[in-house]
Amino acid sequence: MVTWEIKSNTSCSLAYRNDRNETKLNCSERMMWKYSPDRDPALRIYPVNLSDEGNYTCEIASDMGNFHFSSSLSVIVPPTVTLTSDKSRVAVCQAAAGKPAAKISWIPASNNSSEEEFKHGNGTVTRVSYIGWVNSMHTTVTCLVTHPAMNQNLSLDLSGKKHHSVIACHHALVILCVFLWSLMIENLLSTGTVMQFTNFLCETFNPQN
Repeated sequence: MVTWEIKSNTSCSLAYRNDRNETKLNCSERMMWKYSPDRDPALRIYPVNLSDEGNYTCEIASDMGNFHFSSSLSVIVPPTVTLTSDKSRVAVCQAAAGKPAAKISWIPASNNSSEEEFKHGNGTVTRVSYIGWVNSMHTTVTCLVTHPAMNQNLSLDLSGKKHHSVIACHHALVILCVFLWSLMIENLLSTGTVMQFTNFLCETFNPQN
C-alpha cells in the first residue's frame, strides 16, 4: 500500500492498494500518480499553485517492510520585470509579483537609488527600485534583476536625443514657413496658389500632425 499525506493550505491524501488495484483520492485533480503506483509511487502535481506549498509524506507498506519518506515543497514564481523613466531622468525598475522577492541592482551603480517593496496576499512580492541621473553624464542605465527562477537585464536610453531632435526639427520648419510666407506675401493679393502651397507645406511637415 502506498499513501501520500499532504499538509499544505488544503490537507489531503492519496492512497493506492495493490491487492485491490484501488486508488483513494481526496486531493485536487491536479495531484495524481506520475506513473503506475504499483511500480513507481511518484506524485505528479500539474499545474502547481502557490497553495501547494507544504509538507509531503509518502508511506509504503510492502512485504519488504514499511518505508517512510518526507519532503517539503516550495513554489518559486518568476517576477515580471519592467524598466521605465520619466522626464526628470529617474529610472524605475520593477520586479512584480515574484516569490521570493527579486534583487535589483544598477549599472552603473549609484548612491542615488531607493527601493520599495509591496507584499501581496498570495505570498508574492513586488520590488521597485528608483535611480536618478539628473546630474550624470551617463546616457544609458541598466537594471539587473536576480531571482532563483531567472536573471534578466534591461537597459534604458536616458539621452533623450531623439526627443530633442524632433523639437529642433519642428522649430526649423516653423521658421521656414514664416520665411516662405514673408517672401511670397506680395504675390498673395494677386493669386491664391502661393497661399495654398505655403499652408500645405506647413501642415504636411509639422510633426504634431
